This record gives sequence, structure tokens and C-alpha cells, in this order.
Amino acid sequence: LYALTFPWLSSLPHALVALTVMGVAFRLHRTTPGIWGLLLLSLPVVATAQFYVGWPLRLMTAGAAEFLLDLIGMEISRVGTVLWWQGHPVGVDPPCSGIRMLWVGLLIHFLLLANHHVRLRALLWLTPVMMVVIMAGNVIRATLLFFKESGAVPLPEWTHTGIGLLVFGGILVVLFWLHRKAAGAPLIETFVESNWSKVSQWSFAVAVGLAMVAPLANANRAAPEKVADTAFPGWPESWEGRDLVPVPLTEQEVAFEADFPGRLAVFRTAEGPWSRRIILRWVNRPTRKLHSSVDCFRAVGFTMKAQSVSSGEGERWSEWVAYHSTAGRFRIRERLWAGEEPAASWTEVSAWFWDATLGRSEGPWWAMTVMEPESRID
Repeated sequence: LYALTFPWLSSLPHALVALTVMGVAFRLHRTTPGIWGLLLLSLPVVATAQFYVGWPLRLMTAGAAEFLLDLIGMEISRVGTVLWWQGHPVGVDPPCSGIRMLWVGLLIHFLLLANHHVRLRALLWLTPVMMVVIMAGNVIRATLLFFKESGAVPLPEWTHTGIGLLVFGGILVVLFWLHRKAAGAPLIETFVESNWSKVSQWSFAVAVGLAMVAPLANANRAAPEKVADTAFPGWPESWEGRDLVPVPLTEQEVAFEADFPGRLAVFRTAEGPWSRRIILRWVNRPTRKLHSSVDCFRAVGFTMKAQSVSSGEGERWSEWVAYHSTAGRFRIRERLWAGEEPAASWTEVSAWFWDATLGRSEGPWWAMTVMEPESRID
């Protein structure tokens, strides 16, 4: 299976297939389904899940919160994932209502499954129920936080975290109660173990050999044809009144651009060693490869802290503070916009991806990341 799918699947599905094959080979089917769930969560899926599922989850959370607030007589208007009340915007942001609470909830869920040896049939109904409970908790959390963040109820700053902990505690109470109801049954019927025990060691050795040869067979494949970018208008020469100086791409960036559906460039402003660094990407079709630069900063060791979305001169930016023990502290800003319609803009990649995929925005598009030093460590 791994060898046959190697030429067509990307890295993450490859890892999932390899995990499944190894699990079968080493008789992990005999163990509790909770172990399988934990192995699945061990894959680097958070960034990908946030890209595809994060925006729809937050949109659903914001819509449900709007409905609950309307029920109690508050006149709420919603624009995307932002709730407005008396001129005060309250955003349902990724750290609060993205994929992370769902991931942590599922982690505890699978740990309890492994500990209680819950059988497979219980897993099949218990996991969807827990996902619904976690998403309902997200809605309750967003609704309660609205009162604080909008100023409708004056509360100290620590209550933001406190409300989140309180709601998540309620989710855990429900989770533990459901698991107590489902615990105690044997994992799966014994005939499955007896059938799987007949798997030949020689068959497994042949399968491993094929899996090792698959990458070699794939090495001579022609690189995927790069999408035509004849409409590329060229890079800007200045930004905010300052000249842009091109910065040579690294080897990793050159390799990334090779099959990127568009163009990639890095610039700095002409301000000396403390100049701003600007990453520009031009893309002509929806793609997973246009991911947030925040993921790249995290990958090289930066600690990222989300700030509120900023607005200025008709432009909306998502803002982050990035800290590195040797590089220093930086302010990161990011935005995306449509090339033919600059008024159509986004502050996060997931929202852009779905608008572009569903035809609500026509390409090509631009993405800009600005890295501004706040302090340096020499």
C-alpha cells in the first residue's frame, strides 16, 4: 500500500499510510483503539488542520455565538468571524476557537480510551459525541468572552483565561462521565487476533523491500509543471515610501518556489541592519502551499504570541510578536489581497483559501509578511 501510493501522495498522507502499515505489521490491532488515536494525533497535523478546518470551525462558532446573543436581546451583527455590538468588534480568533481546543480534547479522549480499554464499537460512537461536546464548549466560551471583550460586562484581564479554563473544565467533566459509561468492555472479538496472527514474516519483509524501493522509482519522475504565471505584474520597487532591496532566496526557498503556483521574493527596506524584512508571495490559484509565515517562524524556533488584528489606511493586518533567544524580538504582520480587487483582503490564509476555492474571489492574489525588529540580542 505504501509503495503503490508513494508517487501520488504528499508527505502527511504518506506518514499516515506508513503508520497504518507498521501498526498492522506489529500487531497493534490487538491493542486498544485509544493507542491508534494517540498515534494519529502524534502526526504533525495541527497546522494542516488549522489551514483547512480552522476557518470553518471559527465561522460556525461565531454564527452560533451570534444566535445565542440575539436570543438574550443583544443586537449583534457579524462580519465573518467578527461580532459587532455598539461599534465594538470582538473577533473569534484562532487561539481561542480554532483547531487547538479540539486537538487537546481529543488527546485527553484517546488517553482515556487507552486507559479504560474501551472497545472499538464504543470508540465509533464516543468520538463523534466528544467532538460535538468540544465544539459546543467552543461556542459557550466565545459567547461568554464576548461580554468581557465588548465591554458589556467590565471584568479584569485574568477572566479571559479563567473563562476558558472553566469551560474546558466542564468539557472534561462530560468527557470523564461518558468514558465511565463506556469503560470496562473487552477491546474487540478474539477471532480478529487469531486471524491476524497468520500474517507471514516473509510477506512483511517483501512489503518493507517494496516500500524502500518506492522512493527510488519516484526519483526520476519529472517535476510537476509549474503553473503558467505570464500575468505576473512584477515586484514592487518601494513600500510605504521606502525602497525595497531584493534579498537572495535561500536554498530551501528556491526549492519551495520550484513547484509553488506563483512567485516568491524576499526584500528588505533600505534602513540599515535594523531594516524591515518583507516576504512577498504572488499566487494564481488556491493552494495549501500558501501557508501562514507564522508556521515557518515556529518551525525555526520562534515563540509566537498573537495580537489583535490592526487596521490602518484601509488595510487590515494580523499581528504577532515573535521572540527568539538568539535573534531577538520582532513584530510580525501579515495580510492577503486580490490583485484585481485590492479591497478584497484577508488577515489569515484559511479564510482566503475557502473564498478562493469556492469562487468568491478571483485571482491572482498577493500575500505579504512584514518582519520588524523591536529588539535584538547580540
